[in-house]
Amino acid sequence: MISSLFARTRCHRCRHANRQTSWDREKFFELDDERRAVITEVEELQATRNAESKKIGALMKEGKKDEAEAAKEAVRAVNEKIDGLAERRTALEQEQYDFMAHLPNIPCEATPYGKDEDENIERRRWGTPREFDFDFKPHWDLGTDLDILDFERGNKLSGSRFTVLGGAGARLERASSTSSSIRTPAVVLRSGGRPSLSSVRPCSARASCPSSRTTPITSRATTS
Repeated sequence: MISSLFARTRCHRCRHANRQTSWDREKFFELDDERRAVITEVEELQATRNAESKKIGALMKEGKKDEAEAAKEAVRAVNEKIDGLAERRTALEQEQYDFMAHLPNIPCEATPYGKDEDENIERRRWGTPREFDFDFKPHWDLGTDLDILDFERGNKLSGSRFTVLGGAGARLERASSTSSSIRTPAVVLRSGGRPSLSSVRPCSARASCPSSRTTPITSRATTS
């Protein structure tokens, strides 16, 4: 998520983040300015409270109880203001977070405008695609035929675009992660002793993949 500091200092770039809607610059600065004003006011009140608190001890030593009690009342009043401003700051920060959460990351300037992935532009190609003397299958068909991908279970556990790895797929995932010294999810045994990962994995396939069938793909700015 784009930070508030980045949006405040480079707001001109945020308008490129979401190409489907406009960047509400005024709304952001309205929230950010009020939040920062609240923080400044709280800091000033805290300084006042600290100064008044120091006076209380000195007044008590001098026997000026009435003035000490007045200073205590002033401190209590300041504390009440600070508490009220703290609640307002929390509300502002949540509202600003929700606002920024709807702003995508800023794409590369070379990224073209497009409705979906079909409008991506090929920038470069490395190597030569292999040619086969048979009709090869997409990964979602091959994975289910080999019983290493379980799209139905992945959809039930985490929604669209996720799959569960099982059998040789689970062993391969764990072997590759272990060899890279990466912390891996635990391996559990299903009925029949067949290993499967206890977590699901994202699948970035097209809409024709079974992992994408529960939720339709929405249009968004594409990457190059």
